[in-house]
Amino acid sequence: MIRVLVAEDHRAAYEAVRVACRSTQDIQVVGYCSTAKQVIPKALETRPDVVLLSLVMLRKPGDQTPALCGLEVAEELLADLPGTRVLIHSELVTRPDRLTKAQAIGVSGYLPKHCSTHELLEGLRFSSLGISLWTQSGDN
Repeated sequence: MIRVLVAEDHRAAYEAVRVACRSTQDIQVVGYCSTAKQVIPKALETRPDVVLLSLVMLRKPGDQTPALCGLEVAEELLADLPGTRVLIHSELVTRPDRLTKAQAIGVSGYLPKHCSTHELLEGLRFSSLGISLWTQSGDN
């Protein structure tokens, strides 16, 4: 069973991921975070195989200003839980500086938010196996 933590500040996007994973027998959503501050504690609690991480999230509850902090979270997460895979799920990653930083800190790859359900599920499966998903990074 692939254990997935979803870090996404848009509830509808989270629900879509949750429903997609529920349709499988091999992927389980073990937690949900709507702010950057929640990700590390929730990951330490749930020990996911993959964290599906948005780049733009609220930093903390009550903060109404989204921040581009996903890579900061990914870096801390990979230091605290080095066996966990981080898969960016965003429309904002295609800038070369973001790609370079994400790859340098050990992020497994990138899926655009407009990807199909099939692509999302396959991406989670590939990421859990340590297969890089950077080949799709420029396709949006």
